[in-house]
Amino acid sequence: MKRGSQDIARRLAQARYATIKSVDPDSYAVKVLIQPEGILTGWLPCGAAAVGIASISVPPIPEDQVIVEPMEGSAQHWAIIARVFSATARPPISPATNKPVQSGEIGIFTPGAWLHFTGGNVYGAATDWNLSGNLNVTGGINATHDVVADSGGSTVSLANHDHKISGVQFGSSTLTTSAPVPGS
Repeated sequence: MKRGSQDIARRLAQARYATIKSVDPDSYAVKVLIQPEGILTGWLPCGAAAVGIASISVPPIPEDQVIVEPMEGSAQHWAIIARVFSATARPPISPATNKPVQSGEIGIFTPGAWLHFTGGNVYGAATDWNLSGNLNVTGGINATHDVVADSGGSTVSLANHDHKISGVQFGSSTLTTSAPVPGS
């Protein structure tokens, strides 16, 4: 019996490393080359960190290294369970810390833009940050370049903004003007 069960266990497919060879970006399906056998699979669904209403989308890229697991031990039905770093696809170095993202941190890196959440701070860079909706800030805002507000075609630049208004004096707690007061 023991020998029989060992024979069955040896015939069951085991998890393997594989390399993504083809990607269908519309369905998130991929074909992988299973190693070390060099077997090219049919189209497999590529998993994600989160799906549904709250999704995280990171489409697969050809040559990404993955781990495939046989479904119910069948070498005919594989599932991609993880993407893994390799000798050629190293973990990215964060420009915020000059080292890879550490335990307890989150890093998002793409060509031209990145975010790194670390130690209560968020660092990032992009050519443009395009936000839709209101931006509410509790705390100060420090800007090294001009800040421009646009309200329906009327723009105000803080670099060129002038508070010198004729007849207006600012005091510690009162504002007075030289304009006549109604009723006086």
